[in-house]
Amino acid sequence: MNIQAAPLNLFFILIAAASAAALAIRPLNRYPLLRAAAYSLILFLLLTPVIETGIRKTRKPLINIYVDYSRSMSVENRFNAALGAARELYSELRGSADISFFKLSSEAEKVSLEQLSHLSPDGKSTNLSSILEGDSPNGRIVITDGRHNLGPNPLGLRELAAAPVFAIGTGSDYEVPDLAIMRPRVPPIAYRGREIKVEFKISNAAPSSGNTGVYLKREGSLIASKSVDLARRSEIPVEFTFTPTEAGLKEYTLEVDSIDGEINTANNRRTFHLNVKRDRIRILYVSGQPSWEYSFLRRLLLSDPHVELVSFLILRNPDNVTIVPETELSLIHFPAREMFTEEIYNFDLLFYDNFSYRRFFPSAYLDHIKNFVEQGGGFIMLGGEDSFGRGGYAETSIEEILPVKIDPGSNWVRERVSPVVAGELSHPILELAADITTSKKIWSEMPDMEGYDPKIKASGNAEVLVESPEGLPLIVSGSHGKGRVLVFNSNSTWRWAMGLSGQGKTPYYYNRFWQNTLRYAMQSPETEQVRIFPEKDAAAIGETITINIKVLDSSFEPAEDSAVRLALTLPDGSSSPLPGARPSDQQGWYESRLPVELPGTHIINAQAYNSNGMLLGRGRAEFRGVEIDMEMARVSINRNLLKEMAARSGGSYFRPGEIDPEAILSALAGFAETEPERTFPWHLTPVFIFILLLIVLEWYFSERASE
Repeated sequence: MNIQAAPLNLFFILIAAASAAALAIRPLNRYPLLRAAAYSLILFLLLTPVIETGIRKTRKPLINIYVDYSRSMSVENRFNAALGAARELYSELRGSADISFFKLSSEAEKVSLEQLSHLSPDGKSTNLSSILEGDSPNGRIVITDGRHNLGPNPLGLRELAAAPVFAIGTGSDYEVPDLAIMRPRVPPIAYRGREIKVEFKISNAAPSSGNTGVYLKREGSLIASKSVDLARRSEIPVEFTFTPTEAGLKEYTLEVDSIDGEINTANNRRTFHLNVKRDRIRILYVSGQPSWEYSFLRRLLLSDPHVELVSFLILRNPDNVTIVPETELSLIHFPAREMFTEEIYNFDLLFYDNFSYRRFFPSAYLDHIKNFVEQGGGFIMLGGEDSFGRGGYAETSIEEILPVKIDPGSNWVRERVSPVVAGELSHPILELAADITTSKKIWSEMPDMEGYDPKIKASGNAEVLVESPEGLPLIVSGSHGKGRVLVFNSNSTWRWAMGLSGQGKTPYYYNRFWQNTLRYAMQSPETEQVRIFPEKDAAAIGETITINIKVLDSSFEPAEDSAVRLALTLPDGSSSPLPGARPSDQQGWYESRLPVELPGTHIINAQAYNSNGMLLGRGRAEFRGVEIDMEMARVSINRNLLKEMAARSGGSYFRPGEIDPEAILSALAGFAETEPERTFPWHLTPVFIFILLLIVLEWYFSERASE
């Protein structure tokens, strides 16, 4: 026997002890030992002692019963069978176990048996790993068809071994006739006019004789079709080869004909999205008059096989010097309205070279150029006598998007000026060699430029890349909306090519400079300081995807200790901030998790700041939320998963109608907790009788002695 004392209020214990001592030693008391014994015993009981015997008693095992009410449980009346099994288990086990019920879909939620009886099988997903969360029972019973489609694989969780899982698989023993298109393998990027391959599999739950048709469609139009043999078991591989004809994020559909006896046709159709890009960059180049700049740049652009160039050279003044062959000149009417209200949106990059719009179209057309840039197009404005203020661009839509402020009274100065690098030499435009030292030497030897506007000033959000020795901006970068804008306060970069040739060098660095500039204006991935990589281009509603963000510092090196702020624009147009991205294991990389809740295009915007709070850059990416019924994608019972969960946890697998409650209780015997038998002396009648006897004896003898 073991006696343990629980702590009690010290104040009451001290009062009781003092009272016992005072009463025991008072002069009139001739029998102090009796009184001391009585009060000592009372004091002892105030400590609330517990008498623990060697006898031990066993608690009832705690059992959680989970009933799957997801949509796949509506097939073959599985949910009603699950309710019947739950009631049977409760009837058999309630006398020997403490039972709690849970409804199971995307998560496990505690309910009563009566609440379970009023449920309908309409849950949108099944997360079997959620039964391993929360409290820790002695055993778990899950009644389900095993169609796990949300959350981590329960077989990979260490919590599975914490308590036995008894799985009861609802569904027919025979295979239900069901064809399902499984997730297709699609290239991340496709190019217009280039052949691609889409591979996928058809899940065939109940092989049979005969064939069925499979189709590839885009926006309802048939692209390709095939016939597949249904005698093949389990999974039938299929592939389609086709050539995309339009650029953009396009939606395609795979379909398979239904078969006799098929009870679920929702999974016979699968949508995927293909990011189709142009095979070549489309550039619109408009030059206000013949010039060496136009001649050199046009030749460079035409030599690039990845560029599709449409150029217009304006011949209006009789004193213009024509420096291009007569065969390249066209005297057709300049289609200003068509080009700057309609066709502009079919280009990727727009060049304005010493061009004044006022002679050809109204200023309202400039709004289309602004919209073009806002939607992601690139715009490069070169200087000249008919550019900037002299070209009439002050206080227009063009000035709103430029990274410079235009003075309406500006003039054009034909003087030489030396280019001095003002930005970081690791900037994608300025990087002319593999190392910064070599780039610095190349720029120090770059020939002079000629001509500039002395009243041009960089705006607040601009980045000056090249300036004059006096600090006049010559090449300025900026952004507006989704697009990038570059201003050249000159139109004489052709002198770099000529000057390098005069030094006995090739025009390689001139070519590289403009190739860098085109990539930067077109926002090629390697020129971005902040790049966002969604885990996939299209995600199912209810799915959670990972958003990866790459951040580079001002030297275009992986940035450490950055703060990455994210914002999400939903398909309905509403915006909301996201939790900041956390650093990943790889330097310069950050990640965030995002649940997909709506169909349509989701836009992610990121801003990265260094440890000093300075903005490093912005990034933007898109993905689509698509309606994929994960519950009905495959409806046959997944016995293998349920049997494996039971085996790894030390439990068993049963079919409805064959449940063995005794086997469940027997398996839980080793998990049930035991505790010693405890007795509280306050509850024992002999103790009170003994205390009363001591008090009566002490009173009796004291009274006798006082007579």
